[in-house]
Amino acid sequence: MKQTPFGHISLKNILVEGEAKIGLKFHGSAQLIPIIQSLPNVSYSDTFQMFYLPAGKESIGLVFKHLKGKAWINGSGFLPKNQTVNKLKRLTCPKSAKI
Repeated sequence: MKQTPFGHISLKNILVEGEAKIGLKFHGSAQLIPIIQSLPNVSYSDTFQMFYLPAGKESIGLVFKHLKGKAWINGSGFLPKNQTVNKLKRLTCPKSAKI
């Protein structure tokens, strides 16, 4: 696992009130909390004990953009087995974003 300043985040597929969401389960420093809370449309689930965003390519792109260099993002339980994180970043991040 890569060393990052604040820890790592695992992406999870979750359902909140019947809607698909991207769960953000973090491990490491509490300094990640305000960074995660600064993401647009982020909420917290007491049931899942994690932050979450609406499911979609834009949300995934925002996660990578906002957390780059701050947290290692583990998408292994979230991404299809044939899709790599780098491929996902290319599909979801605008060309102008530096990834």
